[in-house]
Amino acid sequence: EIGLGVSLSGPSGDQILRQLGFAVLPVGSLGTGEVRFSAIGRPKDGLTVSLSAAAGQATLGMEGRITLQKDREPDYRLSVSSAAPDIAPYALLFGRVLPVMAGDIDAVVDFDVNGTGSKIEVSKLTGKVAGVAVEGELAGDMEPLQGETIRRFKGSLDLDALDLKFLSEAIL
Repeated sequence: EIGLGVSLSGPSGDQILRQLGFAVLPVGSLGTGEVRFSAIGRPKDGLTVSLSAAAGQATLGMEGRITLQKDREPDYRLSVSSAAPDIAPYALLFGRVLPVMAGDIDAVVDFDVNGTGSKIEVSKLTGKVAGVAVEGELAGDMEPLQGETIRRFKGSLDLDALDLKFLSEAIL
């Protein structure tokens, strides 16, 4: 039986991300950061897991169950919640440039993620991004098809509005 609790905190959220193995560009500081993780149970029967993380004013929460059985792909059933007053600085740390002319891109998004091995399903996706209500679902495989470098996903995403200024900058 496992009873694990891990906590990291410090004055630099981006440094904590680097220490956890993320390839984060040195483009600025997110401010203070904190990560808390717990796992309780038997891996073969399913671990009850919990994660809470914050970097600057952004937060990420996750709760669910992960099952790890010998000679089988891991199985996971998780509920995720996230919020940030502006996701652009966080995207930039990971090398993604988001539209900036339209202003801050605030986001509050919740979803469930389920899967086995590299197969993944995102369901019950709801929230708001840049003031636009978002709902959707997605399914695919995190492992690219043989001979390809991109991953393929299918699903739907419903938006209650679309800002052409934001869209045109994103495309360009």
